[in-house]
Amino acid sequence: MSPRRVLAVALAVSALLSGGTAVGVTAMSVRVDGASMEPTLREGQRLLGTPGSADDVRRLDVALFHRPGTEVLVVKRVIGLPGDRVGIVSTPQDPYQVLLRKAGEDTVYRVTAPAWTQRARHTGNCCAADGTRSARPRMRTVPPGRFFFLGDNPDASDDSRDHGWGRLDDVTGRVGVRIWPPSAPRDLGDRPILTPTSGPVPGNVRPHPTSGGRHRTAATHPHPRDNARNTRLENPCETTEPTRPAPRARGSGRRRPPSPGA
Repeated sequence: MSPRRVLAVALAVSALLSGGTAVGVTAMSVRVDGASMEPTLREGQRLLGTPGSADDVRRLDVALFHRPGTEVLVVKRVIGLPGDRVGIVSTPQDPYQVLLRKAGEDTVYRVTAPAWTQRARHTGNCCAADGTRSARPRMRTVPPGRFFFLGDNPDASDDSRDHGWGRLDDVTGRVGVRIWPPSAPRDLGDRPILTPTSGPVPGNVRPHPTSGGRHRTAATHPHPRDNARNTRLENPCETTEPTRPAPRARGSGRRRPPSPGA
C-alpha cells in the first residue's frame, strides 16, 4: 500500500473515532430545558454529570435528580442536606433570605448569590414541615435521606418550595461540566457563599452571636400566586421529557404535553 493511501486510511479511521466519541458524549449528556437555573444554566445547553457522584451530593452543588414522586429529570442547586436546618425569610425590602444551619453547628448562615439578588422579587416564606412554602418563615430540619433544593432563578423555579424535600436516592449525579455550546464556559461559575447572619432569624433557631440577641420573626410576605405568575410560567420550562439521544433536564417544573408522534 502506498504511503498516500496509508495516510488516507489513517485519517478516515481518526475521523470515525472522533465522530464516535462525540456521539457517545452527546448521548450521555442532558439538555437544559427551561429558565429556572438562569443565569447559571440556559436553555439548550448540554451538561455532563460527574461519574460516581450520585452518592456524593454536597451543599451548593448543582445536581441532576428525579423530581419527588416522578421520573422527571431536573437540574437544581442543593442547599440543605439531612440534619441541616433551612428556611427562607421574605420581606418587601429583602424578598429572598435563604438561611442554613449545618447539622451539628449553631451558626445560622445566609446563602447568597448575585443571581438571586438580581432576580428575586416575589419568592415567599419557607418552610412548612414538608419543606414547601409557608405563610410565616420557619427553619425546618431536613429529614434523613432527603435534601432541600432551589433554582438559581427564584421567581421562575419550581423546587422544594413547591414539591418538598428531594430524595437522595433520586440523585443521578452532580453536574460536572457544560459541553454545549462550545462558546459557553465549561465550569458553572461561582457558587453561592455562606455568611453568618445578623438579621432576623425565624422561629426557634438561635441567632449567631454577632446578631446581638433575640430577633422577632420577620414580617410575612406571602408568595403572590396570581395570574401574572401563572402567565409568566404558562410556557412550561422545567419538566423533563426524554429526547433522543439524550434526556432533558428541566428546571422549573410543569409537564409539557408530548409532541405529536413523540
